[in-house]
Amino acid sequence: MWENCFYIGGDDDGVFETELGGIGAAVCWELIRTETLSRMTGRVGLVITGTHWWDLPGNWPAVPYLLRSGARGNRKLSEQAPVDFARRLGVPVIQASHCGTLAGDFYLAPMWDARLPYRTTFVGATQIMDGWGRVVAQRNTQEGPGVVVGEVQLGQVRTAGSIAVPDRFWIPKLPVLHRLYWAHQNWACKGMYQRVGRTKGLDAAAAR
Repeated sequence: MWENCFYIGGDDDGVFETELGGIGAAVCWELIRTETLSRMTGRVGLVITGTHWWDLPGNWPAVPYLLRSGARGNRKLSEQAPVDFARRLGVPVIQASHCGTLAGDFYLAPMWDARLPYRTTFVGATQIMDGWGRVVAQRNTQEGPGVVVGEVQLGQVRTAGSIAVPDRFWIPKLPVLHRLYWAHQNWACKGMYQRVGRTKGLDAAAAR
């Protein structure tokens, strides 16, 4: 979504061969995409993930009250995503989450600079899951900065693909609000990249 303001393209499959064997890497909503599962299944013994999963805007009048249930669902989804990912792959997952507040702009359309100020907080948890999807250690973003430590056994604990990958783009049945948000922000931010993002990025690279 917002990342589309800064870059486009790429074909890295997120799987790295190391002395420990295959290690997967995924960020944010990649954890709830069936494509991510498909490219890692049977190839990794550990996945290292991270997220800056944000909440609904707290500075838009009435939004926190009208969409209170949506906010609760969003928090639950962010906490559950790496747990379900570990369970489906059958390998341990180490998840690092940003915490604290976030301030930025919400672009409304790709063809002009109309935007709204967006103030929110990060949701989710920094946590370690074993290959069965059991949480070994966890620190919720509401607890503030910190570190979790735990022991897990590397490698698969069950046959790859023993839990079927859903035949859809998203692993969970994503709520309509999330799908609309995803579609709209991809659309708006890709336009921002074409208008100014690419030029600013190239200028910054040349300056270095």
